[in-house]
Amino acid sequence: MISPSSFDTSDEWISQRTGISSRRICTTETLDEISVRACRAALDAAGVTPDQLDLIICSTTSGDHLIPAEACAIAELLGATCSAFDVSAACAGFIFALDVADGYFARGRAERVLVVAAEKMSRLVDWEDRATCVLFGDGAAAAVLGAGDENPLAMRLTTEPSVDILHVPGIGGTSPYDQTERPASTLSMEGRRVFKFGVNAIVTSVTELASEAGVAVDDIDHFVFHQANERILSSAVSRLGIDNAKVTRSLAETGNISSACVPLALDRLVRAEIAPGQLVALVGFWGRPRHGAPASCAGSSAPTRPLERPPGAWKKEGVPTMADQSTFERVCAIVREQGGLDDVELTAETTLAEVGLDSLATVEAVMACEDEFGIEIDAESNPTTIGEFVEMVDSLLEN
Repeated sequence: MISPSSFDTSDEWISQRTGISSRRICTTETLDEISVRACRAALDAAGVTPDQLDLIICSTTSGDHLIPAEACAIAELLGATCSAFDVSAACAGFIFALDVADGYFARGRAERVLVVAAEKMSRLVDWEDRATCVLFGDGAAAAVLGAGDENPLAMRLTTEPSVDILHVPGIGGTSPYDQTERPASTLSMEGRRVFKFGVNAIVTSVTELASEAGVAVDDIDHFVFHQANERILSSAVSRLGIDNAKVTRSLAETGNISSACVPLALDRLVRAEIAPGQLVALVGFWGRPRHGAPASCAGSSAPTRPLERPPGAWKKEGVPTMADQSTFERVCAIVREQGGLDDVELTAETTLAEVGLDSLATVEAVMACEDEFGIEIDAESNPTTIGEFVEMVDSLLEN
């Protein structure tokens, strides 16, 4: 067992900042083994045998093999003889794999496709970095897809390249001619920028999906988002204004398992409460590089109602916009809201730490200011006092 004390932290610290209570870490298991276990469970549930498969797609960034593809190893262990290949799109990988499978169906190239997302993130994290090693776990999930009449109502895949925000360097290799410096293949992450991107990716994806599918956001029955951090999920849910009960969560029990998060959460939904004909939105994202989202299952059409973000949209329902107040007063109101404060007096010298805003809460306050003032603030901006916060906003408003 891995003890939080090994990393100068505690269960309380991890739970409060991430929403994670437990996760699974491979010790004697290989990724091949847990992948095949998930695949066999999916095949049994679908009543399909390996010889009936036309294609196997595996989403992974942490396979047991560079060559052959993880999907090929899975096919061998299953006894399947169909085509098999990997998709590498990190936490959005399962969504990308679904889109690939849908393309095979559309061209009549396949009738049954096995999609598996399998990750062994424990081999990639820096176990001396408390900010990241407490987030990730290992696991696999699979789904059997069949060609039919109910295609996804909408599908969006997006890439916004920015390698430094979150990445794992490739292997150094053995070439005696390679003079480039190759750091260790461990994960590094700019948490503040990932947080902001994750919230915006969910909100934008859901809004655009609903518009493209011709339905209202409120008409979507279930939401399955990438399980990166509970604070990302909560912030996105609040900004979308959707019923929290519609959002499926598995993060507390699994941690972040990269591309396996969405299918694991989807499995929980399928086992619990999904009904035929209900509309489900899936959203996967990873740092800055890419995010994808399909809206699937059959559902009745409704007028499109795109999400709008008017000034003051960060406020709780029923609280009016304070556009007629000074920048200082409006920033103070935002800080009080994020800190869960009431009528606490704030001055220019008051530090954000004094009012209980940690790093991610500060990012949330920054995003609330963007909504309130109609500006864009760099996620790396790090005001430490109310005065610095106001100066930052004023300078952007002047420009």
